[in-house]
Amino acid sequence: MRPTLTFLVVLALFIGCSEEKNPIIAEPEIPQAPSNLIGETLGPSSVRLSWIDNSNNEAGFVIYRSDTTLWAEAGRVGADETAFIDTGLADSTEYRYAVAAYSEDGSSATTDVCRISTASIELFGVADNISTGFSVVGLLAADLDNDSDLDLATCTITDNSIRVFLNEGDLNFVATTEYYSAYHPGRLVSGDFDGDSRNDLISLSLDQPIITLWINDGAGRFTQSWIDTLSGHRSAFCLGDFDRDGDSDLAVGVADDSTRVVILSNAGNGMFDSTAAYILAHDRSVYAVASRDLNNDAFDDIVVLVGDYSFRGVMVFLNNGAGAFLSSATYDLYQYRGDLLLYDIDADGDEDILTGDDNLNILRNNGAGIFNLESIYFPGSAIGAGDFDLDGSNDILLSNYNALSMLSTDRTGRFSMAYNRLLPASIVSAVCFDIDGDLDIDIAGAATSARIVIIENLIR
Repeated sequence: MRPTLTFLVVLALFIGCSEEKNPIIAEPEIPQAPSNLIGETLGPSSVRLSWIDNSNNEAGFVIYRSDTTLWAEAGRVGADETAFIDTGLADSTEYRYAVAAYSEDGSSATTDVCRISTASIELFGVADNISTGFSVVGLLAADLDNDSDLDLATCTITDNSIRVFLNEGDLNFVATTEYYSAYHPGRLVSGDFDGDSRNDLISLSLDQPIITLWINDGAGRFTQSWIDTLSGHRSAFCLGDFDRDGDSDLAVGVADDSTRVVILSNAGNGMFDSTAAYILAHDRSVYAVASRDLNNDAFDDIVVLVGDYSFRGVMVFLNNGAGAFLSSATYDLYQYRGDLLLYDIDADGDEDILTGDDNLNILRNNGAGIFNLESIYFPGSAIGAGDFDLDGSNDILLSNYNALSMLSTDRTGRFSMAYNRLLPASIVSAVCFDIDGDLDIDIAGAATSARIVIIENLIR
């Protein structure tokens, strides 16, 4: 019995004396600090920062900003990214920036401080005043002489004329032949209506139920082709390929005993047939008609701005895919009349609706052609939209008598007044495009003082 007892005792001692290993504690691996922080002014409300990444274990970079003595986080970017655009800044203001790398173990030291100032808010300047002789009531931009730049065409209702101004470059437009009509043209659209790869014109009379087609010879010279005299007072129209056959059809707002939109289908040879009419209401005026694909089904839909003594607002008609339209929704805007502009203002891939008079109304599209109304107290007509200050977010241009204003968005999508200047004339409508080829958006505005005002974007 003795050996057995001895064995058990030894075994117990062996077990009790087993060695316990100490845990291995990893040393924290703080990322190395970035270096060579450089700033670039992009405009009056944005700057671009870039730096050198000196680490291989960061989770990302944090950007710090200060405009006085206090520092705050301006934003973050992911691992291996070496640039950041800061937007929503004040114009003509100096900012200080520093950047640090971070990981789950902590943050590195920051770069040296970079100082950079935003540009002056003087965003636009009047470059030219083109005399039209009479008050301008319609203005469009299209390539009318096949030289790959955009020309201007306008209606002057006082002398019943259509006038063409060819773009010669360097913000210079040259007047060509005037085309007279007996039917008081007040609205214009342009497109290749006869299939010859040249942009023609269609004019709409403001006081008679008449639409006229003007055929382009390719050099910016036009010949009157046909006149449509369907009944009813026509006040607005727009283009859209409603039947998806590759040519431009017309949607015309008509008001007589009933207010309606008439669809004129293009046969492809410059001839149009009335294919359908959609009743909007009785005794309402049609102020504007516009067309885009609103619900991402590749078919052009229609938006109509209407009003009377009891209702003022927007009506949306969705294309059912066979060229027919179904009334989708009506939005009361609490304004009597104004403009109508379709633009993807929040850059989410679908078209929003902008209209303004006493207030700027933004109808944000949910992607299915359903809109959420946002009304902002910024009086004026929305005459254009786009990234005018090149800060990476879309802006809205407003014209209110002689004032030209620009609303800019911050990173949260909220609008604020970023520009407001008096012009030598009141702009009633405008087309916005890069007139001088410097990759920013300029403005050609139809003014009440019998001229077209060319406004240069000074951002570049």
